Amino acid sequence: MIKIALCDDDLVYINSVLKPLVSQALKKAEIQAEVCFFTDGNELVKEFQEHRDFDIVILDIDMPKTNGKAVAEQLRMMNSEFTLAFITALSNEAISTIPYSIKSFIPKDVSGERMLEALEKLFKDYSVQNPRYRVFEIIKDKSAELIRINNDDIFYFQNRFEHIYLYTKTEQFLLTVRSMKQLEQRYDLTGFCRIHTDLIVNIGKVYEIMKNDIVLTNGKKLPVSRRRRNDLISVFADLMTTKVGE
Repeated sequence: MIKIALCDDDLVYINSVLKPLVSQALKKAEIQAEVCFFTDGNELVKEFQEHRDFDIVILDIDMPKTNGKAVAEQLRMMNSEFTLAFITALSNEAISTIPYSIKSFIPKDVSGERMLEALEKLFKDYSVQNPRYRVFEIIKDKSAELIRINNDDIFYFQNRFEHIYLYTKTEQFLLTVRSMKQLEQRYDLTGFCRIHTDLIVNIGKVYEIMKNDIVLTNGKKLPVSRRRRNDLISVFADLMTTKVGE
């Protein structure tokens, strides 16, 4: 799961515009992420100083306490690897942001359509340039072999008659583990959630949560147990967390 930090001094704008846009862009890009929002650039700098790294940082340029470019300069001194993007309504700021090695310049607009497109492209580009692979042991032609799968390609795991299958959008693989417990013990399933005795889903692939079922981004419908539904809702909500500076 990637970690994203977004800083804008306007809390109302964060809640009414940025949160929904980021959520939509992540879903359209089919990426799972933990998103932290800040209203004070100094708080974001403090997070970096306390060794909490982010994969993507999105900064509003025009902030009263410490503007986005000043924040970017401090962050770049601590970490030159993260992907940086600026949000601003001032188009003439684009050239002035070049020294900070930015990947995207996101224009504020009333409809939000251009922002959504820019955010989706930013997330997709990051995913392509920084693929996150997991290695699984599968059974193929009655022999065990290892495969590497991009984390964002995995939709869910299912136990069928004591055989554990991994499903992507177009393929299924029979794993060597024989139970969901073994699956959870052997592999790091951060970003995944148990929704049923026999099902574990990629949270980033959940499109809709209904009363007795969920719908994945590929349209696949899976049952969710009553006991695990609240856990799923909680984990799903945690993907969009808020951190507000003092």
